[in-house]
Amino acid sequence: MKRQLALILLCCPSFTFASYVNSCLLTGVVLKPTSTMMMSFTSPEGEREASKLSVKLQIQKAEKHGRADSGCDGFKGKTLDIQIDQPPLISLKKGQMIKIQSMLKDAFPQQGYRQSYTLILPK
Repeated sequence: MKRQLALILLCCPSFTFASYVNSCLLTGVVLKPTSTMMMSFTSPEGEREASKLSVKLQIQKAEKHGRADSGCDGFKGKTLDIQIDQPPLISLKKGQMIKIQSMLKDAFPQQGYRQSYTLILPK
């Protein structure tokens, strides 16, 4: 019985996949004033609206926020130009401190990674 099980395990390919996630909470200073942009467009499903926020940010602090396979130290001291999809309507001033969640995930079944950012609003 053990031999049959071993033979099955050796003959059958493994379809497992190790996922990669890196979630960091970034605290930074806004370097240029900005505000949410609203866009309207027509799609086959009808009229739709989308919003985005482009931010230039100097990272002051980076810490794990959930699962962080590679850690978050690589963000510290860097300047990032990021785009946040579907943010709330907001205006940011130069010098304002904000928090952003950075999420990097593998794009399985496609190759590569997906990077996304979420604005964390103060409570």
